[in-house]
Parts: sequence; structure tokens; C-alpha cells
Amino acid sequence: MIQIRKPKRLDPLRKLLKIAHQPNAADFWPRLQRIKLL
Repeated sequence: MIQIRKPKRLDPLRKLLKIAHQPNAADFWPRLQRIKLL
């Protein structure tokens, strides 16, 4: 992953990306898409 210093508000997004790359992320993507659609 590209490590670029971003404002603090993007830290949760980076955490989400790390979670998304975990093996148990099968049900993560539908949740993320639901969040995006809100």
C-alpha cells in the first residue's frame, strides 16, 4: 500500500482498508457499500 501522510480524518479510512484486506472481510464490502450509499 502507498503510505502518504494525510490529514487525521483519513485515518479511519486507512483502518477500513486494513480491515477490508483481512481474510474475514467477506461481509465487510457489502457493509462498506451500504455506508457509501447512505
